[in-house]
Amino acid sequence: MAVDSMESVALVAVPFPAQGHLNQLMHLSLLAASRGLSVHYAAPAAHLRQARSRLHGWDPQALGSVRFHDLGVSAFESPAPDPAAPCPFPNHLMSMWQTFTTAARAPLAALLESLSATHRRVVVVHDRLNSFAAVEAARLSNGEAFALQCVAISYNIGWLDAEHPLLRDNGLRFHPIDACMSKEFLEYVFQTEKEMQERGGVPTAGMVMNTCRALEGDFMDAIAAHPAFKDQNLFAVGPLNPLLDASARTPVKTRHDCMDWLPQQPPPSGVSLRRLSWESKSRSWRRHSRAASRGSSGCCARPTVPTYSRSPARACTTSCSLSSPKRPRGLGW
Repeated sequence: MAVDSMESVALVAVPFPAQGHLNQLMHLSLLAASRGLSVHYAAPAAHLRQARSRLHGWDPQALGSVRFHDLGVSAFESPAPDPAAPCPFPNHLMSMWQTFTTAARAPLAALLESLSATHRRVVVVHDRLNSFAAVEAARLSNGEAFALQCVAISYNIGWLDAEHPLLRDNGLRFHPIDACMSKEFLEYVFQTEKEMQERGGVPTAGMVMNTCRALEGDFMDAIAAHPAFKDQNLFAVGPLNPLLDASARTPVKTRHDCMDWLPQQPPPSGVSLRRLSWESKSRSWRRHSRAASRGSSGCCARPTVPTYSRSPARACTTSCSLSSPKRPRGLGW
């Protein structure tokens, strides 16, 4: 194909296949597509369905601006989660992640090769846990890769230095990684990093940060000054979680009913939202839920403070009902 007939730039998003990682790259893909780029979102089939079905803040028709590619990951063991496990981390997904890391490389390489032949430049934006995507991008003469940091950049600071002055000055405490991740998952992450270092390191052109200067300007400056990032291009493009889309064709549906329902509740009322992503219900949590369901006065069958449990491994589960019989549909409570 002649150079003058090639399209300009193709952006390929490669998310890590887990809740809390798919969404950010989906939003970034839609933002890039809205600016005229050729955008491709590559993941296993099941996670493509999740990313599309859980989209929020955008007109659903915007999905038509992104091309989705099934990486064709082979079958893997899928044991059920163990609510009684000593660690609440979803270790039942380990086999899927391990299979993805090895099986997704060849399909991704084929996709990048095809795009390289028809575009002047191929930019791969991958989850930081998907360092293999950077390796495949580096094989192209016109390819480069950027890692997306899904979580707050202040967490990066804590990872690099748990006692960093910025954390203390902002009243933050770094949560030790072994307190929120299982031993098996950490071994998987560190082994992947070790393999990359043995191959000469991750060939990255920079990092995309899910933040903005108004929120974490000092932390962004600290990352830019750190030796590990001194030769990298750093971009802040977040937060990548829009709530409303003023340009949607059906704007009345972009604001959920709960946003109108909550202010109408009596002042003493409260809503306790327990985000359990990455966690399954422990026995102590179930005891707390049962106690709440009895009500504080003992005379109410429903709790004064409702609890919303969101477990990605099991979709949304209702732990107890609301005290208001007229709650809007679709709240998941």
